[in-house]
Amino acid sequence: MKPGTESDLESVKQSIVKKIRANLSTRHVPAKILPVKKIPYTTNGKKIEIAVKNLITDCYNLGEQYRAEHKGADIEQVFEYVKKNIMIDKSKVVAVADFDSIADFAKIKDILF
Repeated sequence: MKPGTESDLESVKQSIVKKIRANLSTRHVPAKILPVKKIPYTTNGKKIEIAVKNLITDCYNLGEQYRAEHKGADIEQVFEYVKKNIMIDKSKVVAVADFDSIADFAKIKDILF
């Protein structure tokens, strides 16, 4: 999302949900809709979806592993652990035009919960 548009986030989410329901079906509506600073693209201008999906999955799995090993850990502890320990395989994102646009996904706390 562009800076300064956070106050309109709820209406943007509602608009996305409404369009998905109208054009696809309710089962296609994602459980979470999260704002990001940038959408990662390749140097050829294509969106990098699989690498983002893999990173989100890796973050979630690392968080779940930490929670299993540290019963009673709060959200902040899990998030800090994931941020410090997630490894991004650069060979899988070699074509990304801006590496930070991928790495920023590991900094979104709401992905883990």
